[in-house]
Amino acid sequence: MGREHAMVLQSAGSSLKRRLRRVVDLAGASTGFMSLCERRMRSGLTILMYHRVLPRTHCLDYPLQALVIPVEAFEQQMAWLASHCEVLPVRDAVQQLQSGRSSARPKVAITFDDGYADNFEHAAPIMEAQGLRGTFFVTSGFVETGAPLWFDRAAALWDGMGEPGKAKLMARLQSGCASLEEGMGSEFGHFRIEDWMAALKEMATNERDRFLQEVTAQLASPPEVGLAVAMQPGHLAKLHQAGHEVAAHSVTHPILPTLSDDALLEELTVSRDQVADWIHDEVVGFCYPNGDYDDRVAAAAEAAGYRYACATTPGLNLRTANLLCLHRRSVTMQRTMHANGRPDALGFRGEVSGFRERWR
Repeated sequence: MGREHAMVLQSAGSSLKRRLRRVVDLAGASTGFMSLCERRMRSGLTILMYHRVLPRTHCLDYPLQALVIPVEAFEQQMAWLASHCEVLPVRDAVQQLQSGRSSARPKVAITFDDGYADNFEHAAPIMEAQGLRGTFFVTSGFVETGAPLWFDRAAALWDGMGEPGKAKLMARLQSGCASLEEGMGSEFGHFRIEDWMAALKEMATNERDRFLQEVTAQLASPPEVGLAVAMQPGHLAKLHQAGHEVAAHSVTHPILPTLSDDALLEELTVSRDQVADWIHDEVVGFCYPNGDYDDRVAAAAEAAGYRYACATTPGLNLRTANLLCLHRRSVTMQRTMHANGRPDALGFRGEVSGFRERWR
């Protein structure tokens, strides 16, 4: 198990990069520069982005490795945040940020995207045990129907293919994806799941759905989409009652800038209304699917009544921040765990504080 887990983590980044990060982290800690970055966090709001928290063995089975954190690592991360930071849901943290109220400790918000059941089963209890509350951005169609999100279906298709099948799929997509050849992940025609997902994200929503349905129909035995269970509306109500914030993340998780005005309005308002109905309270926060937005999308989010919206661009949110495009720092096991599967406490500090952003 340990060796296999290490192989999964190693595949996400070269051992050389991992060693280099370790050397730089140690240097930052010993010189006090990392502590300086942590003190700088007090001048604004740091928003952390998570997706899924799963038992360690399940992390190995989930094809989208950048979206999952093992339970044990998440427990250690939440304990560190509870000891060193003031943790608030985004809604409350934004209010404090705008008020200009100073804080003795860095202000941090913990967010989760999509609405997976493990957020309720694993993440929320761990946070609550430390006295922490977070923000859960849920894709309302996923919660309403339980049908797997498009990227989980696409990942399952890819995961079930052999190398010849993957090459054929990519050949069909390559001509229509301008960035595919530029971002090719490895030599000798070997494609990564990141190449597959990037190509699909460039497609129009209807075109992508038709393509995935066509590929699935051609398989003798379509792969099962495991580990992609959604929360239920009752779970959202319980999270809200426990003091967490429940916010919107669209209905179907499309790439919003590609939508027509009418489709964009529907994604923004229907998801808002569905979540509000489930928690019996207003919904003031939104999270752009895949972090993609433009001026039109941001204006539509504001017109839909959202007081803030989160993107995926890393950085510290200062008092002057545009609330319709808040920065977030992604927390992944590839960058916050050692190659042997143990949590990397120093690496987590480097990610949260923005120390690593300064030398990437």
